[in-house]
Amino acid sequence: MRFFKGLFSVLFACSVLLFTAILPVHALSVDVKEFTLENGMLFLVVERDTTPQVACRLSIRAGSALEDFGKTGIAHMLEHMMFKGTMNFGTTDPDLDRDLQRRIEDTYQVILREQLSRNPDRELIRQKREEMERLRRKVQEIYVPQAFSSQLEKNGAVGVNAFTSQDETQYMVSIPSDMLEQWFSIASEQIFEPAWREFYVEKEVVQREWAFRYVNNPSGAAWLDLYATAYTAHPYRNPVIGWRADMEYYNTTDAKKFHEIFYNPSNAVCVLVGNVRLEEAKRLAQTYFGRYPRGSRAPEKVTGEPRQEGPRRSIRYLKGARSPLVRMGFHGAPIGSDDFFALDALTMVLSHGRSARLTREIVQKGLAMEAWAYNPDQRY
Repeated sequence: MRFFKGLFSVLFACSVLLFTAILPVHALSVDVKEFTLENGMLFLVVERDTTPQVACRLSIRAGSALEDFGKTGIAHMLEHMMFKGTMNFGTTDPDLDRDLQRRIEDTYQVILREQLSRNPDRELIRQKREEMERLRRKVQEIYVPQAFSSQLEKNGAVGVNAFTSQDETQYMVSIPSDMLEQWFSIASEQIFEPAWREFYVEKEVVQREWAFRYVNNPSGAAWLDLYATAYTAHPYRNPVIGWRADMEYYNTTDAKKFHEIFYNPSNAVCVLVGNVRLEEAKRLAQTYFGRYPRGSRAPEKVTGEPRQEGPRRSIRYLKGARSPLVRMGFHGAPIGSDDFFALDALTMVLSHGRSARLTREIVQKGLAMEAWAYNPDQRY
């Protein structure tokens, strides 16, 4: 693979954003209008009538750093589940769907109890897995896949997507401006009223995703080891997708608990940019998002990282990898501080453009195929 991919990663502890810097001051002069609903949900609006579209970004402060011990990956699982519909959207028979979901969960709880016992009943586990599969097939008969995405896309939406990071889960789409109300209607239910259907099917998808990212993948393995080595206590040490061992045992109840705590208006920020008026945004926001209770704010602090007293190193040998790959990380500065912006500038000097220091001194001299630096956009 690549020899020095990520020679200088300015990150960790209070590390954060980097690749967005070095724009002229006047380029950042954007007229951002904001308002907050009574339930605490914040909206940021940039009116641009030169485009027929509206870019919508909905961020929930529900990243992997807020997960409970032993439940890593739940935040990422919720991202997947938000596209499975609501109790009344995404199925042709809501009542039957509810009954099937309840029976699937009851069956899985029996499997889980046996798996965690000292003397698990293998035959009972096998029988219950077969029962779950039969129930899954019944769900499939009434399931409407990609209900949210297809509804938006057939009306001109593009870029329907989402991602989970250590600090947030974000949902995004660009829509024709005359479809804005439809997006508000769909997004509000999508985020605050999920149905949890196909949870265990999706869990298997995520487990395969974990293998794809980290097993015999030098780049993914390097990131995994870098964070796990740099942090000993702080939750940033955990991969956003979660540890494989935790994935084996979490269930719908765990996901519902995380959703109940963090997926509420006081942890949500919605950004609208495009052909939208502030008053229209206020009206739609109140109609569709204002009906949900405030909920509690996510904690401002998580487990702190002890001061690092010396260098740490991790070496992994991967079968089939042809070339060494090196990542180096340094604990950085908190976002918004003077040192943070200085680190932003430093990484641009190091790796932005053909004249960058790393390019000139490492790549152009034939020491590596690629070398770059960045400063992650992390909250803590």
